[in-house]
Amino acid sequence: MMANDTFLRDWVLDGERDPVSVAKYLGEIKSKYEMVASFFVSEKTRNYYFPGAVLKQIDETDWRDVWYFRVRQMTEPYEINVDRISPTTTR
Repeated sequence: MMANDTFLRDWVLDGERDPVSVAKYLGEIKSKYEMVASFFVSEKTRNYYFPGAVLKQIDETDWRDVWYFRVRQMTEPYEINVDRISPTTTR
């Protein structure tokens, strides 16, 4: 859905200059579609954007980020990904 969104496409092509606007956009997507989470990972900067802020930069050596690099190579059009929460993580 987001791959066809002109706001997100233009924002990326413009250099990801305003992370606040994309964080707001992701919050709106989350709310509008009643999702538990929404996010965007930039291939160029490797920033992991989440409603509210840049959560982190993904890293090929981080076991939590392996899914991104695997999914990037898939031939299937999509995959459902369930984010694991450790017992010590609070939300």
